[in-house]
Amino acid sequence: MTQIFIFDRDDNLRLVLEPKTHVSPDKVERPLIYVNGVYVEELNGQETLEFEVPYTENDNDVAWIEGDGRAVIRNQDGDFVEFIIRQVDDRDSHEGLVKRVFCESAEYELNDEYLTGYAPDQPVTLRTALEALLQGTRFETGEVMASEARNVNIGTMSVKAGITELLTIFGGEKRIRVEVLGNRITRRFIDVLSRRGTFTGKRFEFGKDIQQIKREVDYTEIKTALYGFGESTENDGPRVDFADVVWSKANGDPVDKPAGQLWVGDPEALARYGYDG
Repeated sequence: MTQIFIFDRDDNLRLVLEPKTHVSPDKVERPLIYVNGVYVEELNGQETLEFEVPYTENDNDVAWIEGDGRAVIRNQDGDFVEFIIRQVDDRDSHEGLVKRVFCESAEYELNDEYLTGYAPDQPVTLRTALEALLQGTRFETGEVMASEARNVNIGTMSVKAGITELLTIFGGEKRIRVEVLGNRITRRFIDVLSRRGTFTGKRFEFGKDIQQIKREVDYTEIKTALYGFGESTENDGPRVDFADVVWSKANGDPVDKPAGQLWVGDPEALARYGYDG
């Protein structure tokens, strides 16, 4: 395994974890290490990272490994791959304190970016369609295979689901990567290649510690805003949505929502869990 770079929610580098086998015994400062690292990638499917960090009460930097933070590694191709820290499990076992971490691909951020539909009047290329879907998100179109223009009609769904629809229409194999400059994540890319190389990663499994104390923090269900759509009708007519609903805190409503806005959000949750931009 490679180093694991821990970033905060504002894309600032906060901590570097070293694989246990790569730590030199003559280092003056004892670095934080990780063990039992497992990186799994399914072609056009899920991408996850799991690892454990043994630590002591004096290892204050371990606090940066928190839910909704980011973990970045280099894959076999040398690209930086970003993950969202979803579950953090602190345990006190007979071997000491251990922080167990589960992460999923940063692409899952696009589950919270919603499309109200994408149906251009004329056939479009894969690059054009992907650029349209990613507009307004923190991701941008990277390397995209050449394609013939095709008809695209995508309904109301998340941007992540919309990208899956594009792969069904155009084909291709997806790759998610980020650009890191200095101590910051600066850009996020989605590539679609005609074919990727053979995955040569290995999976390592080790025995589990005896559990004595358990603490789990799960951030997978946190949402800061929601779109609302009624059920489709028999003739597939327009769905009822939030556009005509007007809320005003001055009138006693929970939040402000102007007419025409298709979503309702929680500003306090956005301030606490949202991302810059």
